[in-house]
Amino acid sequence: MGANDDLVLPAISQAVDWEAELGVVIKDETRNVSESEANDHIAGFVVVNDVSMRDFQNRTTQFMQGKIFEGTTPVGPELVTPEEVDFARDLRITTTIDGEVMQDSRTSRLIFSIPEVISYISSIIT
Repeated sequence: MGANDDLVLPAISQAVDWEAELGVVIKDETRNVSESEANDHIAGFVVVNDVSMRDFQNRTTQFMQGKIFEGTTPVGPELVTPEEVDFARDLRITTTIDGEVMQDSRTSRLIFSIPEVISYISSIIT
């Protein structure tokens, strides 16, 4: 779903929420890469609105149920290449709605680093 596409809220959910996320675009087949090799597989970074249906997310221990509704994950519109951003830099991620800051965090607060996530996911899928 594109950044400027209309978001159709699922009628079945009464608790639609948002989360700004840093999306990582992988440029090639990535299987069992180490954390030290992970950055070599990054094509770029995008902004993702991780729209969540909290009432579904909290129904089971499998929170993904509340995050996979069709057409609820706007991405982009720009891809920033690794050459354009300093990986070591503490990047700021904010969400504003009608001019009000709703979320303000930094990549230094990530629970797992980007290389850790890429390495882990590459051990499961390509």
